[in-house]
Amino acid sequence: MGSTIKAYLRIGSSAALFSTIPSRRFRLLEVEPSLASDADINCRLAWHNLTTAPPYTAISYVWGSSELTSTIILNGEETKTTSSAHAALKGLRSAWRNKYFWIDAICIDQNNDTDKGEQISIMADIYRNAKQVTIWLGPEENGALALSLVRRLFIRTRLTWEAFGRLLQNPWFHRSWVVQEVMSSKVIVQYG
Repeated sequence: MGSTIKAYLRIGSSAALFSTIPSRRFRLLEVEPSLASDADINCRLAWHNLTTAPPYTAISYVWGSSELTSTIILNGEETKTTSSAHAALKGLRSAWRNKYFWIDAICIDQNNDTDKGEQISIMADIYRNAKQVTIWLGPEENGALALSLVRRLFIRTRLTWEAFGRLLQNPWFHRSWVVQEVMSSKVIVQYG
């Protein structure tokens, strides 16, 4: 258990030594607040012990394309990430305080099989120890309407059932990790 893993992230256009993670530890992303929804995502990434980490939200979402097309400011450097991770962080960041997130596209070194193996082996603990798990279904015009239906199933208007049908067509429901993520901690669904 005392072994370490060298982890690399894409910062700018080159792979740089980012941090060394002792076994059974994981990275958390601390995201700065913003009142403007279109403001850059400024954040810091650091490793934490599973049992002493600050309260954090684990994000369950659909990766979509693995292309690194969106930019965040990570530890002061422009860093490319997936558009789905970018959208989730934009939709979930606080307007007034720093907030800690665990999101696999950024918190696991996707270019390092050793790191992926180590982090996947503790993923159930990462979700279990989270203050909450937020299921990010993506931005959606009718998202609030669909979740309102889930909260109040007695509403049976045609528009609400159509929105609920679109909710169930969301790719998140077709992922293999869904059960592990939902059963591991307190869950919040975010849609739109």
